[in-house]
Amino acid sequence: MGKGGDKVVTPVGEKKEVLIDGRFYDVSNLKHPGGSVINFYAGKEIDATQAFNNFHVRSKKARKMMDVLPSRPADEKKIAKNALPGQLDLLADFDEFTRQLEKEGFFKPAPLHVAYRVIE
Repeated sequence: MGKGGDKVVTPVGEKKEVLIDGRFYDVSNLKHPGGSVINFYAGKEIDATQAFNNFHVRSKKARKMMDVLPSRPADEKKIAKNALPGQLDLLADFDEFTRQLEKEGFFKPAPLHVAYRVIE
């Protein structure tokens, strides 16, 4: 996947966009701190909302980075049309599984992790 800070690879004159929360964000010039993982979604017009939310669940910094990127609203019909085969069902199953784990007490923050996030 690559080390943190990998830039999204974009051919000259072409925009790379990522779909999150019903908006396309231009990540052509973004140096993604998590490395090249963003390239799995960039430019493919598939919804990256769940991936973004799960990886950046408590990160205000990630949301602030998104807020300064150029963006445009997405067409809801096009979003559904561009979903990968079985993607919507898989995401629904994943959401249900996440809810079950939350009920069992998973995802509760650990004190050391909370201290790290406060310092961040």
